[in-house]
Amino acid sequence: MSKHNGILYARPDPSLKLQLRDVDEFSRNEGGLRFHELNRVFETFMEVFSSYIARGYRIETPIGSFYPKLTINADKSVRRRATPRFTIFNSWRKLSTKAFPMAISRFEVLWHTAA
Repeated sequence: MSKHNGILYARPDPSLKLQLRDVDEFSRNEGGLRFHELNRVFETFMEVFSSYIARGYRIETPIGSFYPKLTINADKSVRRRATPRFTIFNSWRKLSTKAFPMAISRFEVLWHTAA
């Protein structure tokens, strides 16, 4: 928990971090996946999704939609008549589906707060 301008905010404990190898190990023991299978899924995800996001596609997944955030790279006088050649990739965004938070809520959430 932290306090800012007299308002108390709840935050997850920053020391509660897992690496992908930890989740991969759990998936192997509890989820029936082979060792490094989850890691390969993420590597493939990054390769394929980055290719589509860079080309302007929106990608729908069970955990949410991923889509590019674009910026017009021109001064204000050109922006009204800007063509695709002035449009550049800025970053990406993710919108969560309703199903993903519902999946999380099935588990007992035990929050640990940082001191």
